[in-house]
Amino acid sequence: MKKITLAGAVLCVLAVLGVDARATTALAVSIEEQAASARAIVVGRCTKIESRYYDGSIVTYITLDVRDVLKGRVSTGRLVVRQPGGLVGETGHWIFGSPRFDVGRDAAVFLATNGDGALVVDGMFLGNFFLEKGADGRDWLRRDTGGEGVQILPKKGGLTAQEMPATLPLDDLRATVARVVSKTPTLDIDDLPQVPPEYDQPFEGESGVTPSFSLLNRCRWFEPDTGVVVPFYSNSTNFQPGGGGAPPSIGAALTDALASWSSVPECSLRLSYGGEDTNYCGWGPADGKTMVSVDCRNEISGEACRSIIAIGGGHYTTRETVVVNGTTFFKIKESDVALQDGYCDYFQDPVALREVITHEVGHCIGLGHSEDRNANMAGFIHNDRRGATLTEDDKNGARFIYPGPSGGGGGGGGGGEPDPPAIATSTLPDATVGFTYTAQFAVTNGKEPFAWTLTSGTLPTGVAMSGSGLLSGAPTLPGTFQFSVRVTDSLGRVDGDFFTIRVKVPPPAIAAASYRTGKKTLTVSGQHFEAGAQFEINGILTVPPKPPVFDATNGSFTLKGSRKKLNLRKPRDGNTIVVIVQGERSQPFAF
Repeated sequence: MKKITLAGAVLCVLAVLGVDARATTALAVSIEEQAASARAIVVGRCTKIESRYYDGSIVTYITLDVRDVLKGRVSTGRLVVRQPGGLVGETGHWIFGSPRFDVGRDAAVFLATNGDGALVVDGMFLGNFFLEKGADGRDWLRRDTGGEGVQILPKKGGLTAQEMPATLPLDDLRATVARVVSKTPTLDIDDLPQVPPEYDQPFEGESGVTPSFSLLNRCRWFEPDTGVVVPFYSNSTNFQPGGGGAPPSIGAALTDALASWSSVPECSLRLSYGGEDTNYCGWGPADGKTMVSVDCRNEISGEACRSIIAIGGGHYTTRETVVVNGTTFFKIKESDVALQDGYCDYFQDPVALREVITHEVGHCIGLGHSEDRNANMAGFIHNDRRGATLTEDDKNGARFIYPGPSGGGGGGGGGGEPDPPAIATSTLPDATVGFTYTAQFAVTNGKEPFAWTLTSGTLPTGVAMSGSGLLSGAPTLPGTFQFSVRVTDSLGRVDGDFFTIRVKVPPPAIAAASYRTGKKTLTVSGQHFEAGAQFEINGILTVPPKPPVFDATNGSFTLKGSRKKLNLRKPRDGNTIVVIVQGERSQPFAF
């Protein structure tokens, strides 16, 4: 499907009465990694696509006539894959990033098993390749791109989306799989189930047989049209991304994402954070609660930070429609974002977590992908420390779907209310260990009084932030401290941003320096000296023949060596020395 700009960020329409549309975040993955992780890899033709209700949700059974098994304990012939989503009668569920299947089309499919043992496509669209005859007469595989609503992250230390092969010969895949299997043979002892156990059982109820597994949507929330705020909740249960240290707060990341989308000028959309609610999780059956949580129902195929790491979108109905900017939209009833529940150190970074959640919330409010590569709603994660920050293209998309009142300023409701608050502080000054530090955050627009809160990260030890946005204290440890803050005005509108404070050691101060010719020693004393200091003598960074001896009690260094070795001139010509501690330089001292 051709992408369109956010000025008209809508998706193709399917005339159904209830649809669940979702977006997917995936990590770039190599063919070798896919071959190693899949429990089975088959080549075959899709012969039937049928959707039914199963365990409270709509699922689609895709029947393949397998003619070749490249890996795994499965057989040729009939094989049925169960994928979440589909269409039954006038109601459907759609998950962006689902693999596309068409009856009569050949494909190479990487398979995994879900929570109850049924076969699914491993990594959703990442595990599906269309089989086509090339101009050279060979069989070629073309990667399933996942369509609209899919973003691919660069894997840390690995591939980017641009480096993933779009096509490859089937023979190359055979060779790659054989090589991988020889190194990491399958651990399966028993044959994998060719058909989900419930599929061939007597079935009561409606089902739908379709020629293709495909469904898209066009939807928005109607609440902003009447000034109603849409609440989002979080469930952090089992959020253990790994990577060292305590996991960042899903609630804080969600709050910043909602604040960004709620603070777009001339836009009526207002989203709020309703708090932590552990009674709901995942993105299975519609439960009436809009959530960001981990994948508690094991509905994301694959494990840990390997391929699919986040899914987001909403349930909507076409029974209620509204025309906005010449476009007919359907009403969103519920939205959800599910994060991969395994080890995924990508989420350990609070800034990266915010960018992913902000992008997924964008899909939850009805936005598709933008052609602007700098936009948060572009089809990939930038990982450039932007966090929840929106670009002008993102804001234009929100304004198109949720225009504010005529002449309004950020959907504040008219009546002369100011624009939403915007943090005016861009950077913070450095601090020094042991010295008093103060810095005041500034805000423009908004309505007083303002309340400031720390939403993630850590302030320098010894420094605190007041509710008025004043940072004060005396740092006790050097280092670089990253954190995010949020400001809320009296109308409940918010803005957030990330900041860094570098805490330096105090610069060393030289009190005395002398060279004893007989003992060939240079003694330097002063304050704020530390072991490991460097010495610049007469403008030359000098390394003594032997390591300097540091006397912490007296605050002095002793350097042994001849005048030549220490770059010293004769006494009558005078000398200068500079002591450098952790990059901090003393004033030149003459002796």
